[in-house]
Amino acid sequence: MIIPDKDQPLPALPTAADEKRTLAENEQLPPPYAPPTRAFEGGSSTLSDPAQAPARTYSIADVAASNFICVHTRHSPIYGTYKINPELPEHTIPNQPRLSPKELRRRAKSREAPLNASFECRHGNIDLKLSTDGTSANKCLSYVEVSARHGDVNVDVHAIRPGKNINLVCYSRKGTIVLFVPRNFFGAIQLYTKKGRIHFLPTLSTMMRVAKQYDREALILLGDGDNVPTTPPNPAAGHFADFVNMTSRRGDLVVGISGEDIWEKDPGFWKRYVVPILKTAEEKWREREALKRERGSLGALVRTVR
Repeated sequence: MIIPDKDQPLPALPTAADEKRTLAENEQLPPPYAPPTRAFEGGSSTLSDPAQAPARTYSIADVAASNFICVHTRHSPIYGTYKINPELPEHTIPNQPRLSPKELRRRAKSREAPLNASFECRHGNIDLKLSTDGTSANKCLSYVEVSARHGDVNVDVHAIRPGKNINLVCYSRKGTIVLFVPRNFFGAIQLYTKKGRIHFLPTLSTMMRVAKQYDREALILLGDGDNVPTTPPNPAAGHFADFVNMTSRRGDLVVGISGEDIWEKDPGFWKRYVVPILKTAEEKWREREALKRERGSLGALVRTVR
């Protein structure tokens, strides 16, 4: 026990003015630090587990622009929101998958400019929401490639900034490709499927012009005026326009207008006709089994009474 000195004066009690001064100092302090969420880092929203999806719906305006995006997986689905700005400088991407020399030579021959965004999944679906961005007045082109070997591809090009065109390649070996483009899309969309079908949604059908169409192949034009190009853009020659190439070997191809057209996947013959019959047969079998158990219990009760 500490006994205070008699000669030492006791501390004075805080007055009302001291309390006001303390409150004013606390109000000037910054708010407590809140750690960032793991779901959205680096200006994009890529999640590998659908169960970890946040409750809030993030729009294109909430995502920062980025460049040289590379997302490659084997079995995990790819989905997220990305804003692509080809004017941003190149940066080092950690854990970027290394391509084989053969693949590097193939990609070098197929295009002159490097990819600004690449999404590839071997065994899974891809669901993306994309937009183009840029700060300068110069025209530029974003090269984007989306590929799934065994899975569906759903790409919603939500917005294209004027003068910031997009050259998009969508490929799926055994899946359906669904593409939505904005109303200001200016260019051509080339479609080819080996064993699937081609679907043009209602709003797009009223806006497009057909340059070529067969059972498994089509080329449509979107944009005002008669000078809509039918070939891929060539920035080196001063040719800027939008272009999409959609290819699927065993899946359907669907094209619509973003925010206006709605696509509901056909359940197919098996789920539409066979599955309901099997469910009905299973329900009848369960009813018969329940009736047998009730009769067995009743018979046992009668034997016990006798």
